Amino acid sequence: MSGTATVSGNATVSGDTKIYDYAKISGDATISGHSKIYGNAKISGNAKISGNAKITGTATVSDDATVSGNATVSGDARIFRVLRDES
Repeated sequence: MSGTATVSGNATVSGDTKIYDYAKISGDATISGHSKIYGNAKISGNAKISGNAKITGTATVSDDATVSGNATVSGDARIFRVLRDES
């Protein structure tokens, strides 16, 4: 970690993960692999980031969302879980 990046709550960071700039990781989020979280990105809730995923800009990944592989989430993107009423 570098810059003013923060990890709080029960969040877990492992592997060769890089977190820097103003990124914020919180809640029960899990960050692993060779992931890079930077800029003003926010990861929260039960979100899982793994593989070579990159989260940057002001992007937010939250709730039970998963970003993995070589995926990139950037800009003002928001990735989250939407519950549907299928009754």
